[in-house]
Amino acid sequence: MASLNVISLNCHGFNYGTAAYLHRISGNADIIFLQETWLSDINCNKISDMMPDFALFHTSAMEDKLSLGFRSGRPFGGTAVLVRKVLSYSYHCIDTCSTCLTAVRYHSKHGPGIVLCNVYMPYDDGSRDRVVEFENVIGSMQGIVDKWQGCKFIFGGDFNITRYSKHTELFTLDKFCSANQLSWCEFDVNNIVN
Repeated sequence: MASLNVISLNCHGFNYGTAAYLHRISGNADIIFLQETWLSDINCNKISDMMPDFALFHTSAMEDKLSLGFRSGRPFGGTAVLVRKVLSYSYHCIDTCSTCLTAVRYHSKHGPGIVLCNVYMPYDDGSRDRVVEFENVIGSMQGIVDKWQGCKFIFGGDFNITRYSKHTELFTLDKFCSANQLSWCEFDVNNIVN
């Protein structure tokens, strides 16, 4: 595979409008990362129904809440990796041990595989719990890197932090990137499609 075109979108709830936008911008996309799908395991097929050219790998953040019988409040979380179907025979889902991550491994016939990991970090509500949750997700990401040594990695999505912020969490994320020789891709406002 000479190149891989990956796009990422925080959906704020996957719906028909999201699907229409994705159809408009995803013409040459091989991989789509979605965050905040707000879908459970039961209804995540909405993505497959509206994006039929892609294979779906989805992780719900709502299953624990739903299993406890909660049916009120706003939906939250959820990540998905969509792989264009012409490529999907070479991919399989990786268990991430986190509701904030969806990871897929590409099997290469020539050279190392590629692990694509879509991340939705906890929202910054200013609490100490957020720091702990952030560190737990980083720990899950490190577990993926450790398990799939020899692969190349793409971690993308919504980290709910900016590259030059003063948050404690940035230090943890920088340390993870440095220890694993991962580079930050700089945000390019000129590549946003409206």
